[in-house]
Amino acid sequence: MWSKEIDELGMINQSEKGSTCSRIFKILLITFMAGLLVGGIAVLGIGIWAHESEYGSKAVGGLIGVALYSIDSTLFIACGSVTIFIMAVGLVGYLLPQKCLLGLHLCVMTFLAFTLFAAGILGYVFVGELEDTVRGSLKKSVTENYGTPGKDSITRAWDDIQQSFDCCGASGGANTTTSWYLYQHESFWFKDGYNKNASVPQSCCQSDGNVQQCMGLLLSNETKSWPPYHAPPVTTYPTNYTLYMEGCYDKLEKYLEQNGILIGTTAVVIGVFMIIEIAMTIFVYRSLH
Repeated sequence: MWSKEIDELGMINQSEKGSTCSRIFKILLITFMAGLLVGGIAVLGIGIWAHESEYGSKAVGGLIGVALYSIDSTLFIACGSVTIFIMAVGLVGYLLPQKCLLGLHLCVMTFLAFTLFAAGILGYVFVGELEDTVRGSLKKSVTENYGTPGKDSITRAWDDIQQSFDCCGASGGANTTTSWYLYQHESFWFKDGYNKNASVPQSCCQSDGNVQQCMGLLLSNETKSWPPYHAPPVTTYPTNYTLYMEGCYDKLEKYLEQNGILIGTTAVVIGVFMIIEIAMTIFVYRSLH
């Protein structure tokens, strides 16, 4: 008699433990799904920001010459949008429960997880390519496209970047031939006469300074040894302080590097959480009949 009561008590305890574990699992899974729904919104937001911001892939993608920057932002927008939808499907499928909805959720989530891992890798590859690729692409963009017919969008992009980052030309400091001196040294804008006698564009000048002097349009005995009237190296001081003399790569590098790291890290972290959620959802899917 006592043995039978002990067995029944043990069964009740096991049942209670099983019920407790089931509740904990349910709370965890719903928490993961809700968290990934928020993560999807974050991925979408980062993708839109990386594409549409003032110096996002839409604005500078054509200048830096690295397709990965545009690809990553596009992948983020697509993955974020699909994640929001498919997480809602997963929540409905689990709470009803509906095996077909969970199956759809699992298939799409697996694809999204691998896509985000790929986007994360591309983000870090982009950071690795910055110095080798972007520096040369910026120089080519200035020399071949700035101020030339049919390249108005690139010209506007350069003007915006030079004004916002207080820079001029592709890369390097005041004493290089690839920063402010690049315009008169190699650019078609200068060689083909689109410059209207200016040595550098107006966007290379401080707006509150003497713009005519900065652009090289006021030659005098005092200014003839100053940039942009005189080729580098800059050896005479005082000099033309109204002219931005540092190349734009040196100013953009940190900004682009931060973007690449943000995209890469976010993609990998969200992808890991997706894998965990997929494993938990598979357990639920297999238990449904």
